[in-house]
Amino acid sequence: TVKGGLGGNLTVVRMLRILRITRAVRVVRLIRFFRELRMMVFSVLRSGSCLLWSALMLCVTIYMFGIYFTQIVAYHLSAQDPPPPGSEASERHALLQEFFGNLWRAQYTLYQAVSGG
Repeated sequence: TVKGGLGGNLTVVRMLRILRITRAVRVVRLIRFFRELRMMVFSVLRSGSCLLWSALMLCVTIYMFGIYFTQIVAYHLSAQDPPPPGSEASERHALLQEFFGNLWRAQYTLYQAVSGG
């Protein structure tokens, strides 16, 4: 009877060792996963400066073209007589005024054109 009790304990010990080994394998897999995750996070952080410069260039370009389009539309609208109400020219006049009536509207319209919005 002593042998039967000892054999049962050895089986439990073997099972615990197998569980420890599986836990160690899981930890190794997690370390690999975190290594890849850490590499991805660092890559995103390192590309941040490039992203900021690109956004700045986009803002400057939109600002310059916003000024240009606002001036062109203002000149075009002031050079013509007001169109009769309800005509097609009146609708175009209203659309030009709506989308390019001032600098902020022109910049917003250009941003929408660039971003697909």
